[in-house]
Amino acid sequence: MIPPDDKRPPKQRSLRIASFARHATRGLVRDQTMRRKAMFCTVIVAVVMLFCGATFLAPLLDPKTRPGWFILYWLACAWVTVTVVLLAIFDLLLMRVQVRDDGRGFTVDPGAHSYGGHWGLLGMRERAGRIGGTLGVRSAPGEGTEIVLAAPYSTVDAARAMRRESASA
Repeated sequence: MIPPDDKRPPKQRSLRIASFARHATRGLVRDQTMRRKAMFCTVIVAVVMLFCGATFLAPLLDPKTRPGWFILYWLACAWVTVTVVLLAIFDLLLMRVQVRDDGRGFTVDPGAHSYGGHWGLLGMRERAGRIGGTLGVRSAPGEGTEIVLAAPYSTVDAARAMRRESASA
């Protein structure tokens, strides 16, 4: 029996580096703002590495005297550059959904918070904004309505994954 004033040490959870890296990478890829900040910082690192390797580090990276350093440095530079390119490509991938009808239509007021007392389009705009997308509405009385959603594929894929995870739980 343990006396009441004696406290047991709390259980320590070990940090799983692979799991942490995977979740951090997912967060970086899903969040457009963080992805763009990371892309900017990585571009700066790549440019500095290229400049340094071509100027004052060139004598240290001579392939005849230090082939290992030469290969290692330029492979690291290539890795950083490829990372930037992949982040840029991932940022450019967009999913576009377009819905059009030939109904009565309505007057679109860009500053309106609701349309004729209805909140559906406002809610759709807010949800599109949450995933980093945009919602465009074109309509005119007697002309029908067209709604266009454009969102980065990464957030659409993330939303699908979250729905799958919540459905399986």
